[in-house]
Amino acid sequence: MQRGPVRIQTMTRMGVEITDLRCRKRRSWLARRRGLPLLLWTTAACAAGSSPQSAPATRVRTDTVRILTFNIAHGLGRDGQVDLERTARAIRTAMPDLVALQEVDSAVARTGSADQPARLAAFTRMDVYFGRAMPYEGGAYGVAILSELPVTSFRTHALPAPDGHEPRALAEATVTLPNSGATLTFLSAHLDHTSGNDVRARQVERIVELFPAGDSSIQILAGDLNDVPVSRTLDPLMAAWTDATSLDHPPTFPASDPTRKIDYVLYRPETRIRMLESIVLLERSASDHRPVLVVLEVSSVSRER
Repeated sequence: MQRGPVRIQTMTRMGVEITDLRCRKRRSWLARRRGLPLLLWTTAACAAGSSPQSAPATRVRTDTVRILTFNIAHGLGRDGQVDLERTARAIRTAMPDLVALQEVDSAVARTGSADQPARLAAFTRMDVYFGRAMPYEGGAYGVAILSELPVTSFRTHALPAPDGHEPRALAEATVTLPNSGATLTFLSAHLDHTSGNDVRARQVERIVELFPAGDSSIQILAGDLNDVPVSRTLDPLMAAWTDATSLDHPPTFPASDPTRKIDYVLYRPETRIRMLESIVLLERSASDHRPVLVVLEVSSVSRER
């Protein structure tokens, strides 16, 4: 697929050998303190401090990854019009690498039988992967993932929904990061919206079964969880993942004047992911939810917290 120009905001950054930098700082300070020429001290100290048993420093490589989650309400804006180009503009504004979408139509009559995943891919110039939750009006309705990064595998997991409840799905994409070479699992989730917690609790339980807490691989779970942070229904997820917007829990719904946080970006492990930025975008017209952008730094190896 033809890509647009490289954007500075999504360029990866090469990590540094932290221990070596500290060593150099220590050498420089000691050399000045003792009045020794810096070059002589550096050479001598390296020779004296090295041994055949010394392990080489681990080279740490990092990737900066921009994550967006957005419940697009099948492109239906506050003006009552379905406008996927408007939806795509809201997505492009954030310049994301990975996007978790919820409430996406594919060949559904209410949206003119349009292939919304394909159209969003064309408008954003990203690759798309659609996860069907249920058949609907001659087509399908579900979640999707947009990606600027290489996706090596994709699958859809059905989430439990008893009779009378709208079926929900979890989309899973395996992504390879270009600089660190790390493999990342990216998940787009949409949980039950009804007032009771029982169905959501079963769906959370299923996610935990699919991706158990002991799993040390790099994982990002983004989506509309349809519950507030203080709800005990989400406790199993919050116990196993880090909430990128937990500092002040900014509200995301309704878009016109948000009062509740129900859209999330969760990640793990903290030893390999550092949160750089999180923001609820000021997008009021494209959907009934506001998009959430999180910028993460992913490391090739675990680092001490």
